[in-house]
Amino acid sequence: MIDYKNLGLKIGLEVHRQLDTHKLFCNCASVLRSDKPDIKINRKLRPVKSEIMEFDIVADFERKKRKYYVYESYFDTNCLVELDEEPPHQINQEALDIGLKISLLFNCDIVDEIQIMRKQVLDGSNTTGFQRSALIAMNGYIKNRGKKINIISVCLEEDAARKINETNEYVVYRLDRLGIPLIEIVTGPDIRDPVQAKEVAEYIGAILKSTKVKSGIGSIRQDLNLSIKCGEKIEIKGVQDLRSIPNIIENEITRQFKIINTGKKINSEVRKACDDNTTSYIRPMSGGSRIYIETDVKPIRVTKRMIKQIELPVTIYDKQKKFIDKFGLSNQLARNICNSKYAMLFESIVNELKIDPTFVANCFTGTLKELEREKLKIENISILEFKEFFKKIGNNEFPKSKTKEILKSMSFGKNLKDLLKDFKKISLEELDKIIDEEAIKRTDIIGNDEKRAFKKLMGPIMHRVNARIDEKLVVIRLKKKINKIINQS
Repeated sequence: MIDYKNLGLKIGLEVHRQLDTHKLFCNCASVLRSDKPDIKINRKLRPVKSEIMEFDIVADFERKKRKYYVYESYFDTNCLVELDEEPPHQINQEALDIGLKISLLFNCDIVDEIQIMRKQVLDGSNTTGFQRSALIAMNGYIKNRGKKINIISVCLEEDAARKINETNEYVVYRLDRLGIPLIEIVTGPDIRDPVQAKEVAEYIGAILKSTKVKSGIGSIRQDLNLSIKCGEKIEIKGVQDLRSIPNIIENEITRQFKIINTGKKINSEVRKACDDNTTSYIRPMSGGSRIYIETDVKPIRVTKRMIKQIELPVTIYDKQKKFIDKFGLSNQLARNICNSKYAMLFESIVNELKIDPTFVANCFTGTLKELEREKLKIENISILEFKEFFKKIGNNEFPKSKTKEILKSMSFGKNLKDLLKDFKKISLEELDKIIDEEAIKRTDIIGNDEKRAFKKLMGPIMHRVNARIDEKLVVIRLKKKINKIINQS
């Protein structure tokens, strides 16, 4: 067991999440493409001295690789801004508004003037040779385990181009991702153990989900900054699965222990999170000389009036509490439904219909997940069809036990009217008729042995009922029928 306090472990997070808007400095759509690109352009980048006449160490590191870059582009979803053949447009106002909301959700002080900066990037992932980034807010905080975790900064920046292929001579990038707005949340080195790092990352991610952000693989990335006694700051880039954070940190600590035990020094560097939860070297740590002012985009003045007009969204944690208090969901179920894409639909259904909220939530977070794992197209079921289905469940027209089968059929395009014929609940009168028919068929087995008769008749009756009525009712009605026959004989 590692004593993290004695180890002097300090961890900070950099959480990056794509916003669901058009691109940051042009009007191109923020969509990723898999079809053949229309254009391919070859380029080579070279480092230049900063305004203080220094070469950045990372820029020099990339220059020594002597690679050229191939950029793939599309006529209809890319433009000259992404190719660096046209100056950037003014910053995307919708993305900026989202960034301001996020800043307030993290209790930050918003800056008086937003100045776009250039951060030199010479791995070819930006056609300009730099990333445009803007500091929006500072000095915020969140709470975890009863203590404050400082939010050092909230920045709005453009995402890099997407790497498609790499050889010893060149790297192929696709420009579909370049320029998608990213929000960056940077915490202080206030996290003290690997599990807490996961908790803080989850909390930040949940708050970001309350705003207009993208979801799915690649839309969110965590970088870890950590250090121990006798060591230097290490940055671990590209952590996507929150569950892997504790293992990555523990493995990195083990790696550093091995280096220290050999009498060597830990170098401050940037490393990559690997699939096996280890890390591998990428490059040296960047210096301050890589950042300078963007001269093609005007600064943005932020007034107190602008801040007062911002309407904050309801966070997932507020919703979770509401679902517990108003609908009686358990903590875990409330959390599951709030984190699902069906949260709004769930709330709409339980507000409009007389139906058990726990059943609806379990359906969305459990049954539909099972069907999605079976590769069924749940998107074929419209909101109106979902509502009509739950209305019929609430009116006892469909048995709850048939929920998965009905939704499965609906995903294949079958309508509810047709499904009523196959899955409609049977009445007590219909049940009694089935029991009578089966009893007449097997009068020879009833005799005076109630247990034997029940055992022989229950199977065929349940087969005909096909879970369209509560099994307890079948048991009660069948025993009543057997007793009546025995008493009459």
